[in-house]
Amino acid sequence: MIINYKVTIGDMIAMDFRTAALFLGYEIDLLTERDKTIAVVCKDNEINLLHLMGDLNAILTSTRTPSSNYSSWPLRLLSDLISIRYSHLKDNLPLIKQFLDRLSEIHEGHNQRIIDLRTSFNTCAKRLILSLQRQAPILFSSIKQMIRTEEDHIFFTGSAFETVGYSIKRMTDDLSIHKQNFLSVVGLINSYVPPLNACGCYKISQDLLTELQNDLYKIICLQNILYTRVMALRNKQVMDYQ
Repeated sequence: MIINYKVTIGDMIAMDFRTAALFLGYEIDLLTERDKTIAVVCKDNEINLLHLMGDLNAILTSTRTPSSNYSSWPLRLLSDLISIRYSHLKDNLPLIKQFLDRLSEIHEGHNQRIIDLRTSFNTCAKRLILSLQRQAPILFSSIKQMIRTEEDHIFFTGSAFETVGYSIKRMTDDLSIHKQNFLSVVGLINSYVPPLNACGCYKISQDLLTELQNDLYKIICLQNILYTRVMALRNKQVMDYQ
């Protein structure tokens, strides 16, 4: 796979989770640098671009295995990774809408299922965005505070842990509902048999919706790991301060 050095850090991580650990090894801040291209980040941080590109290529050409053990990742990195996945998720929604709008324009008056598909997607997308906007800032703010207290060896109260745990579980439950909602949208487009002269918008829309569904599943899995890690940290602190 040929990597374009103009790809952003966030897009690279979205393409392959395993690159996040590599960027961390190069002391690249995943949040503040995620919208910068690989070339810009290397220049700003005096990192050898060829070395980094070589390491990225080695990861992307290697076989994916269960060795990407997110349970062992530092809590900060795991939290940053989920935050980046959120951003990638939100960025893809307008793109999918654009293709579904075009698809509806082409088939308007000919196939009501396409119109229903666009309507269902727009409803699901609005609900997902509202959920992310309402809960994500609270969740990540609480996690950052918890990580800071751990690094500074300050006791993080049991009630604070419960607040973080509740936020993660609520967000995960909401995402599970959104995943089911989008599953029905994916079902609509998969059950639609396009005409022989159908434009490319159909196939692209189908692929983008499937990718969205997979992204939601990955985030839910990561958040389940995050919840387990937070609860484990709570138990450790209780033991340390007894």
